[in-house]
Amino acid sequence: MKTQTILKLGIAFLFAISFTSCEEITDIIENEIIIDGDITESITWKEDNTYIIDGSVSIDGVTLTIEPGTIVMFKEGAQIEIGYYKANSTLIAEGTSDRPITFSSYPSASSAGDWDFIAFYSGATTNCSLNHCVIEYGGGYGDSYGAIHLSDCEVSIKNTTIKDSENYGISLDSDSKFSSFTGNTITSVGSYPVSLYPNAAHTIGTNNTIASSSEVYGILVKSGTYNLANETWLKQDVQYVIDGALEIDNVAGTILNIEAGTTIAFTQGSQIELAYYNYGTIKAVGTASNPITFTSAAASKTKGDWDAILIYNGASDKTIFDYCNFEYGGDYGDGYGAVHMSESKITLKNSSITNSKHYGITLDSDASFVEFNNNIFTDCGNFPVSIYGNYVHTLGKGNTFNSTLGIKVKGDDYVQENETWNNLSASYYIDGALEIGTTAGAILNIEEGTTIKFTNGSQIEVGYYSSGKLVAQGTASNPITFTTASPSGSESNGDWDAILIYGNVMDGTQFNNCKILYGGGYSDGYGCIYLSDTDSKVVITNTEIAYSAGWALSYSGTNNPTLTNNNFHHNTSGDIKP
Repeated sequence: MKTQTILKLGIAFLFAISFTSCEEITDIIENEIIIDGDITESITWKEDNTYIIDGSVSIDGVTLTIEPGTIVMFKEGAQIEIGYYKANSTLIAEGTSDRPITFSSYPSASSAGDWDFIAFYSGATTNCSLNHCVIEYGGGYGDSYGAIHLSDCEVSIKNTTIKDSENYGISLDSDSKFSSFTGNTITSVGSYPVSLYPNAAHTIGTNNTIASSSEVYGILVKSGTYNLANETWLKQDVQYVIDGALEIDNVAGTILNIEAGTTIAFTQGSQIELAYYNYGTIKAVGTASNPITFTSAAASKTKGDWDAILIYNGASDKTIFDYCNFEYGGDYGDGYGAVHMSESKITLKNSSITNSKHYGITLDSDASFVEFNNNIFTDCGNFPVSIYGNYVHTLGKGNTFNSTLGIKVKGDDYVQENETWNNLSASYYIDGALEIGTTAGAILNIEEGTTIKFTNGSQIEVGYYSSGKLVAQGTASNPITFTTASPSGSESNGDWDAILIYGNVMDGTQFNNCKILYGGGYSDGYGCIYLSDTDSKVVITNTEIAYSAGWALSYSGTNNPTLTNNNFHHNTSGDIKP
């Protein structure tokens, strides 16, 4: 226990009083009380006095209560610590709207960083509270601390103003959160107004006024894991800034909800990883007037400022992005989009992906959509969408692809029983071999008006290993086109291989009102369409086949297709190989 002395200077006299109890050392000069020792017994600071903190004052195992209207001032480098050494440590600073409690610097001519912080540690009880307080000119302890700092604890902060902090306004370590955080104002701080970890972001409540000194700041969410059962990040005045990797993951499953109107920004190289190790769900549901935005944290934004939202096989099919904007991402790798899906199935609708460095959205061989409608893709460095053939049918209606490219369809085994590729506002680009067939019978329908383009060496194979069927039913005014992926004006015969149809083809395979152009590159003896032992299962009517490097049609084995009203021309080897 420290020796304690109180010195009081009255108007015309001076006297000294000594204490033998466990109270702190104080000097009292005209109602100014200098605090330069630890508080080891519960005590109340009165409004009639001004308390001056000199050095490091620790509240350990006791309760300090501060009355409304009280002023607490800090000398240079001074600080208050609650619960650093002992448990059951409490600070209760409950002011009122007309009599706030003020924490400021001493003397009154002040600047940011004059004093260190008020810090709450693991020994702080959940009864700790700051309500109707003004906290100013602190934050001088270091560039990773705020004027308020929480370490392994839970504190209520309400109706409080934090201003003129040299660094952060409030900083939290990885095991801290707010029991309540509402009605606060944070302004004029040198760095982020709030710095915390993912599991605490939902504890920032409503009616806060949070102003950054720069547009690059906001609520800093440090690299870490969100693993809570079901919580919501609420819309705030400023953006949440992800710095590093935000992992959303829990062996029992976890749900992160993002409120409409929220902006989530990313520093360079940052990303969200959903369900990489275990299970997780994101529910980001905005509105037309209040969308959710995922963007760059840079002051001057450019493509690839941040990495991606990466969605893995533990992601729930309840994951949804509705009325969301994704912009300036896509720097995870040249084969990735601003959103990347791996062995997962999600909903993406009424959303936009713009200014992605590479692709807009990429899907691996086992990824697909529950719903994919009314999305807009603009200014992506590569294809707006990259998807495997087996799941192209999950691309829905009403999407806009403002690009010279379209939907990249990676070579795949198409094994769906009966699905349709919709006529989108962009072409499909087949890259590799799309094989249609399964023991149960795979049927691929192509909607009228659809354009399918092929990269060099690419092809469609129907019924090679098992039963398959291709139905390309266009109309005279809205034909289906199979053509080269070469730019307009540089097309040439044989730019792509062929549509190869084999003996396991199913009855009803047909091409009606189609255009099949610039193929035949598979081999000199093949055509744009090659038939092998198909008997009479293939029907080709009202179709133009032209500019083949070989034949328009070539046969091998037993074939008796139905050919009616077709137009074959400009094929290098001729129309039909006998």
